[in-house]
Amino acid sequence: MVEHQGLDGLRAELRPDGVGVIAFDRPERLNPLTMQTLCDLERVLRQLGEDPACGAVVITGGDKAFCTGMDLKATEPTGAGGEPIEQVYAVMRRAVSSVLTMREIGQPVIAAVRGPAVGGGFAIATAADIRFCSPDAVFIAPFLKLGVSIGDMGLSWMLPRLIGAGAAAELFYSGSPLGAAEGQRLGLVQ
Repeated sequence: MVEHQGLDGLRAELRPDGVGVIAFDRPERLNPLTMQTLCDLERVLRQLGEDPACGAVVITGGDKAFCTGMDLKATEPTGAGGEPIEQVYAVMRRAVSSVLTMREIGQPVIAAVRGPAVGGGFAIATAADIRFCSPDAVFIAPFLKLGVSIGDMGLSWMLPRLIGAGAAAELFYSGSPLGAAEGQRLGLVQ
């Protein structure tokens, strides 16, 4: 087993059976994303993708949630000189880069979703090749309610291809939750 050290909000290991496991690990906050978490996610995905001993990657959440998306209360330096718009773009570029890395590595990526997958967490689960969920899994796209873009992490491109344009639009415009059973009926969940 190879464990990855020094990760912010993530735990990662390559198990002896060749499965790389990445777990969002800030359960007291329901596993939100920060700029550093996204950097670490991309780095670990690249490392696992380049490791010939890794046959598949599972992304999951610690405790009772998969991932509740971006930590909107985090105040992290982004290296963007303090300009708010540049800071937002820096976070968006990092988020997109981590999702692109998920899609680029040669191993299949499986999202094991338990509890809420909100915003960026929903996007990460959707970007996986396969999604398995516990009965309490719920997907939420709250972007319009927060006044932010839906497409920051590719969700507006991936979700309509998985569940159809109409069902995706309903989720985007309403911000209503999508449970595991309905997600399976629509083709989001295996």
